[in-house]
This record gives sequence, structure tokens and C-alpha cells, in this order.
Amino acid sequence: MILAAGNALQYLFFAVLAGTLVLQLIPATHRPALSIPFFVPAVAAALLPVVSFVPIAMLAQTVAAGRDMPFFGALERILFQYEVGQSWVVLFVLSFFLLGIFILFFHSTGMSRASAIVGLVLIMGMIGALGASGHAANAIPLIGGTLHFFHLLAVSLWIGTLLMVSWFAISYKQWASFLEWFTLIAIMCVIIIAFTGVIMGQLLTDPFIGSWALPYGEALVWKHLFYIVILMFALFNGIFIRRRLQQVTDYNPRQWLRAESLTAVLIFVITAFMTEQEPSGSLHYENPAFLFHVLYPASVPDSASFQLQLHPITILSVLLSIGFLYLMVQSFHRGRSPLSVFALGCMFVLSAYTGLVYILDFV
Repeated sequence: MILAAGNALQYLFFAVLAGTLVLQLIPATHRPALSIPFFVPAVAAALLPVVSFVPIAMLAQTVAAGRDMPFFGALERILFQYEVGQSWVVLFVLSFFLLGIFILFFHSTGMSRASAIVGLVLIMGMIGALGASGHAANAIPLIGGTLHFFHLLAVSLWIGTLLMVSWFAISYKQWASFLEWFTLIAIMCVIIIAFTGVIMGQLLTDPFIGSWALPYGEALVWKHLFYIVILMFALFNGIFIRRRLQQVTDYNPRQWLRAESLTAVLIFVITAFMTEQEPSGSLHYENPAFLFHVLYPASVPDSASFQLQLHPITILSVLLSIGFLYLMVQSFHRGRSPLSVFALGCMFVLSAYTGLVYILDFV
């Protein structure tokens, strides 16, 4: 649980930092007016190496206990001899420089473009260091690390910009101008996230479909389904709210933007949970995921071989999931609260996941 919480905060801090710096590159005429307190990016930069240190400390404790050596001796060995430790050292140094940039150049009115560009370069270096020691890099070092880098970078740029605009914008008069460039960036990021996510899923789960029965695979499916929910919110905020702002100039889309950003944070939490699970395995060595075990009516043999089937519950679940997506659109048009639309999104995820569970027939 501690490891998952640390990783969730890690993803959140990356998003805050990337979103803050990207918005500094955009002229004020092409984005909402912002008021970002100094402590927000400064705290994110300062605490990022702290939360990233959690798995290092846990590994040092394990090594110290297994080899009967002092904790700090094990920690020194990990930091300078293990790839995960060396990656953290790089992240720590780059975080220190990034914090210095915010202290020197970030003001209530923003920061210069040059300093923002340097900050983004530092963030890319930090993400690269993190990717070099991730699950994907452990599977296939160069390819896996590269996929992890682009995946996390795309998530940070897209979700980070959304987070900062939804929580720190003080005016939405430039919303249409903002969407002209942000929509393009968001589409590019979604394509990168989908492409890298699918490839990493194939690398880390073998077979990908059968892995749905395991905790890591189940979380991966939930993550993908919640991406559909956040894309629905993006549709509302990118197209429908633009029309409302043209009709009602003083309309405030803050609640809908925050609902989208909170959905993104939920995806961060699911991703963080995945870091505590083994990315590949079989039911012979690992128990089925909790929700899969609740939904699947039959016992699963240790062999974990499976075939696809068209179960009546799958058909019903697919129809229900489509219905919940339709209700999300209707609820938005009828002025329902973002919370009710989010609840419908959760029902979509649950029904879609149920359909995926029953499409598997283990033999």
C-alpha cells in the first residue's frame, strides 16, 4: 500500500510539473488566465525524489535482511550498483536543479519561456531515468525503457495541462483559443499512450487476454476502460462546452474540467497499484484477482489455458456498457452534475469488465 501511494504521488507530481511548464510556453492570448501558487510546482519538485525513494528503501530493507548486512550498507550498494538505485540518483539530481529553476525564475506572473524549456528538458531526463528501471525496461531494456518514457511523458503532458487549467484557471475567456492547440496535443498524447500501452501490455503479460484473471492484468483492463471514461469527459469539455461558451459567455466549465482531472488521478492510482503486482505469471503460481474471482462462476484450473466464448452475460454487459456511455452524454446535455456523470462512467467500466470476464472460458 505504501509503495502504491508513493507511485501515485509520483505520477501526480510529474503531471503537475509538466503541466505547469507547458502552460508557461503558451501566450496568454491562447490559454485561460492562470494563478498558480509558487508552492505547487516547488513542492512537487521537492517531494518527487522523496516519494520515488520509497521502493529504494523497501528494496534496501529486503537486501539487508536477506544478506545479513546493515541497512545503510545495503542502501549504498543499491544506489551505486543497482540500476534502480542509479536511476533514482539521476532523478534526485535533476529534481534538485528543477527546484532551483522554480526558486529563481517562477513568479506569480509565470516564468520565462527559456527557463520553462530547460525545466521540460529536466523532466524528460527524470522520466527517462524512471523508465530505465521500470517493468518494461526489465523485460526488454532498450525498447521497454523507450516505451515507458514516451508513455509517461504523454500522460504527464496531457493530464498535467488539464490538471493545472482545471484547478488554477481564474478565467475561461480564452477557452476556444486554448482548445485550438490543446486538442491537437491531447489527441497526439492519447495515440502515444494507446500505442505504447498496448505494446507494453503485450511485453509484460503473456498471454495478454488470459492475464485478465490476474491482479496485474485486471488492473490493466480497468486502466484502459477508465481511459474511455476520461475521453468522454474530454469530448464534453472539448466540443460541447466550447459551444456553451459561445452561447453563454459567462458559463464556467470548472466543475467538468475538475471531474475529468479527478478521473485522471484515479487512473494514476490504478497504475500505482499495478506497480505492486507481478506483471506476468500464471494462475498456477498466483491467485486470481479479487473481482475476477467474484464474477467468474467456475473454478479456474491451474493450467490457466483458455479459449474465447460468446457468453449471454457478455452480450448483456456490452449492451449495458453502451447504454451507460449514452446516458453519460444525455446527462451532460440535460445539465446533470459531473458527479452523476462520473458515476455512470464507473458503471460503464464495471459492466464492460464483466463482459470481458465472461468472454473467457478456462479449460
